Amino acid sequence: MNVGEHDLWRVADTITNLRHAPSLLMVVINEKAWQRLSPVQRETFTQLAQDAHSHMWARFAAVRAQAYAFAAQKGMRVVEPDSDDVAAWRACSAPLLEAFMERAGSAGSQFFMAYGKLRTQPCCRDSPAEASFVRH
Repeated sequence: MNVGEHDLWRVADTITNLRHAPSLLMVVINEKAWQRLSPVQRETFTQLAQDAHSHMWARFAAVRAQAYAFAAQKGMRVVEPDSDDVAAWRACSAPLLEAFMERAGSAGSQFFMAYGKLRTQPCCRDSPAEASFVRH
């Protein structure tokens, strides 16, 4: 996304679309506060969160499409890695995650265990309108 902002197209000829999305929005509510809400209030919060989720993904998709179009317009080659490439990238970057977890202690391990569990849920496997990378 920073190709235009930082004039990266002047110093690089290739950009890789890893199809990894940033965290766009996070809403956190204390469990005790959530439990104090009525069912109607919980449903309202849930619906508003889903609406915000859809809005942010649509906005992000447009910005991202513009960024890759800009890169291509400036002559950059946009590489779309296949599932084997992504699996290899994940394997090569694993030591970074391991080092983070080691420095973060039990909190880091708990965080990544929860993240791994969350990534198995249908809501969190893919960004909207994008294919997932599946490696069997």
